Formats: sequence, structure tokens, C-alpha cells
Amino acid sequence: MQSKTLHGVSILTARNFAQSPSWKCIFDWEDEISNLLFLPLEELTKPRKFSRLLCDPKTFKYALPIVKRIINGCRGKIGIVYLMAPENIRFVLKSKLKLVPIFIDTPTSSYNSLRRLCKVFPFYYVSSYETFEHLSLYHDNVRFLPFSVPETWKLNRIPEKQLDVLQIGRKNPLLHKWMLRMASENGIEYVYQRIEDGVLNYWSTKDGLIGDFRDRRKFAHLLGKARVSLVSSGGIDGSRKGFDINPVTVRFFESAVNYCYMIGRYPPESKDFEYTRMSEIVIRVDDERSFRKQLIKCLDKPFNLKEKYDSIIDSNSTRCIASIIKRDLENYLEKPGLVTN
Repeated sequence: MQSKTLHGVSILTARNFAQSPSWKCIFDWEDEISNLLFLPLEELTKPRKFSRLLCDPKTFKYALPIVKRIINGCRGKIGIVYLMAPENIRFVLKSKLKLVPIFIDTPTSSYNSLRRLCKVFPFYYVSSYETFEHLSLYHDNVRFLPFSVPETWKLNRIPEKQLDVLQIGRKNPLLHKWMLRMASENGIEYVYQRIEDGVLNYWSTKDGLIGDFRDRRKFAHLLGKARVSLVSSGGIDGSRKGFDINPVTVRFFESAVNYCYMIGRYPPESKDFEYTRMSEIVIRVDDERSFRKQLIKCLDKPFNLKEKYDSIIDSNSTRCIASIIKRDLENYLEKPGLVTN
């Protein structure tokens, strides 16, 4: 996949200071894209107090003119960078590179900042098709880039299933309520996250506290043991506070590579789920009655959708994402008069 036209392009990474568990997925994507496209990884330094104040979410809209002037002054080499939110642009204000950001979280509350900020980039990506459609009305340099599955996540076989139902990370309130009732009535084991002594831990309806599973290997092992994974998009049912869009989150892909049946909640008209083909394997439920019916079906049969899952996993591989980035970079770099040092 290497191309001489990508000379002068690097991937900027915040792994030296971004410690939140959600960044671990980003680092996996960075590593694989770097390897596939032969792009060097450049480690960013922790932002200083000035840049943190400049890009504070509460005041970011007032600082945008200054931020845009700084970015506009960057010439020459190109830096691809994953950013959780527009305010994370503070990570790269000292980079002196032309930036190609990949924005992860883009609720409608971020649209104004994205509209004002992103005109200065050669092009940029958003992980939500909803956001892409909206910003396309204002920018011709916006691209859609969903989350993906790196090779390191993939399994060769279906793991041994030892627990019934798991809901990882944030809880969808409806799925959680329905599942707790099912667990109490039918003796089904349900594992979910809850706060114990101020710490997020996982709790089993059969065994009580079972651990925090912050280590990614332990977390993946826990997920692999689940017959059913309860999943939902962030913008439905108030699942995620202040979040009102519905991209296909990492949890769907993690559940897929661990060959869990998925029962979930997401908007039926979602183009994100259609594009990624997740709508083909996630059993969407509208009410408690359908939830109970589908859950019993899943628990009564061994997993038998490996071929279907593998097809969808392959179509959402990080290799495919790397190909998209490579194509867009080559198209940009082929423009007459463009020079990268």
C-alpha cells in the first residue's frame, strides 16, 4: 500500500499524555495505519497551560480566530491526527504542520465550532455520517471516516462462552432496566458496569463485584466470554449525556470481533449503521417484549453467524480505512503547485 506520493506525511499521536481508556482504540488505529502506509509516528508533547486555556470548551468559540491564524500559518509537511473533539486542536498548535484531523466525537453542539474551524484544513474527517451530511452543506473538504477493526483485535475462532449477557461501558437505560428484570426473573447472568466506592467496576447479577477490567486484554477476555452483548448508539434513549448523534461506536466492533450476539438500540433510519453493515447483525429492539423474545432466542442457540460477522469485520477493517486516507492524501498532493518538504 506504500506510495511515494505520501512523502512528507506523518501521523501525530497523543499517546504520551492522553491516558483515558477511550484513547487506546485510537492508538491501535494509529499503529496499523502507520504500518500500512509507511508513515512515521510523531509523538506530541503535552499542551501547555496557555493552549489549554485557549481551547477550553467553555470559551473555545471566542478563541477560534486565534486558533485559525495559528493553523493557517502552518506550511509544508502534513500531519494526520485523531482528535476526540474540536477543542483537542490544542494538542497540535505547536506542530507547524498542515493538519488533517480525524474528529471522533461530534455532537450537534460541536457543529458551530467545526464549521468555523475546519475550513483551514486541506481536508478533515468525522466519524459520524450525520455530522458529515450536515457539514457537507458548508464545507467541501469534509470526509466521512467511521471507526474500524485493526488486525490486533481479530480472533481466529469463536471464544468459549461462559456468561450470558454483558453490557460494556455506558449503559443504555432501557436495555439495562429490561435486562435487570430478566436476570431477576430467569436467573440469567448479567454483567454490567457500576460505581463502587467511587470506582467504575463490573458487577455480575450472580457473583457480585468481578473487577474493573481496565487492562485491555482482560477487558477483551471478558467480552469474549459473553453470549450476548447489549449495545446502543450514544444519541438514543439519553444513553450518553449531551450526545445527540448516533455513529456506530467502538463497542459494536469489539462485540463483533468477539462473536457475541448483539441486541441493541439505534435509530432505524441510521445511515451510519447501513454504511458499516452493522444493521445486518445487530438485533434492534423497540420494546421490552421484543427484547425478551430476542434474548431468549440468542441464549438458546450457539453462535452460528461467524461467516456473516467475518464479512462485516473485513469490510470495516482498519486496512480499508488506511486505503481511504491514502486515496484522499494522494488526491490532495497531486494538486498543481503543492509542495511538501
